[in-house]
Amino acid sequence: MEEATIFEVVDRESVQARMALPPRYRFRDLLLGDFAFNDDGERVRVEYYVNENTFKERLQLYFIKNQRSSLRIRIANLLFKLLTCILYIFRVVSDLDPTFATCYGCKVSNKTEFLDSAKLTEEEFQENPIINWDAILWVNRSTELWAVQLVLALVSLTEALLIAYLGYKGNIWQQILSFHFILELVTTIPFTITILWPPFRNLFIPVFLNCWLAKRSLENMFNDLHRAMQKSQSALSQQLTILSATLLCLVFTSVC
Repeated sequence: MEEATIFEVVDRESVQARMALPPRYRFRDLLLGDFAFNDDGERVRVEYYVNENTFKERLQLYFIKNQRSSLRIRIANLLFKLLTCILYIFRVVSDLDPTFATCYGCKVSNKTEFLDSAKLTEEEFQENPIINWDAILWVNRSTELWAVQLVLALVSLTEALLIAYLGYKGNIWQQILSFHFILELVTTIPFTITILWPPFRNLFIPVFLNCWLAKRSLENMFNDLHRAMQKSQSALSQQLTILSATLLCLVFTSVC
């Protein structure tokens, strides 16, 4: 495999002044154009000329090797994960009475005993405890919300399988037993099953665990940002951001 990178100076005035652009312009050019910065802080244009023979190698170039396209994918993945968490919060807020929750299209069974148990005192409930397992297993999820969550789950699952395929280096178990890959399957596979079995549309799915996948996307985004800019930018602030994200994930997971 041969790969060559040609640098062409596109802004001669900035080169002569040897002045680096502010960080906000660097980040904008990083997303919208193929620009980079050399060791002297000069703004240069980067063009990639590659000779990739297989389709897998071309995908690796776009998803992994090319820092700019990889960064765009990381940002999109981060937004998708945050959106799934927001939709989970919306589902919880809209689920006012889980007592009558049941599978999609199923008839609600008699819940009189559970309604009566809600009126008991704590001592009376301890004498005759009763658990509504339907309220734990099923949730009230509208068709529109299910459709949006299904689309996001299919996109996330496709990306996870594609990244695992591109990162395969002879040890399949290392890819399958990865913590984040298992977490991705747990939050996406149940939604795909609902396509084949509609009653599972109201199944409780721990979508809130996507906050940890969003945190991982944030870390990968910072790594791609460092590679593309060829130097560390505010490493301390980024570490503090990741630490804050970790604490936020712990709180969010505990609440959910």
